[in-house]
Amino acid sequence: MNTSKNSTRARLSLTLALALGSLALSLSGCGYRAGGQGWTGSSETWPSTEFLPATLTLVDIRTGEELWTQDIPVGYQMVTHFIEGGGTDKVERPDRLEYTLFLNGTKYGKLRSAIAVPPAQCRRWELTYRDAPEYAQPGLRNGGLGNAPPWFELPAKPLPDLDTDSGDMYEKQ
Repeated sequence: MNTSKNSTRARLSLTLALALGSLALSLSGCGYRAGGQGWTGSSETWPSTEFLPATLTLVDIRTGEELWTQDIPVGYQMVTHFIEGGGTDKVERPDRLEYTLFLNGTKYGKLRSAIAVPPAQCRRWELTYRDAPEYAQPGLRNGGLGNAPPWFELPAKPLPDLDTDSGDMYEKQ
């Protein structure tokens, strides 16, 4: 009888441990995050912030040619992913780079742009930083003007006339 309780308890412990382990793996390994997921073939994420405004360049190390470069706007992240064998030329550019700009912190999304690139042993990333601080361009804040608060517009409009003599911080009627 005691053996039956121990067996049930062991099965329950194993089930709980497997469930918690699966949850931890799924939470830590999913979605875009700075630097990528940490395994070969994963997506890489390159954020650009006010104090680290980034420029990303892909270089063909055989020729030194800059194949692709992107000034990543402040407040955005570039997500990249290489597809082995997805290129247009089996010798010079056998692989494909897929990429898209997202708002910083975006975890999921479709990579909508692509170019053919050299094989892995013939390419390298160069990440450089522009002069800081650099602030988000007004048209790019909040993902574009469409997501901006109703009071935000370009060019900036003057503040309403406030009755400050009486201490009343509401607009005059």
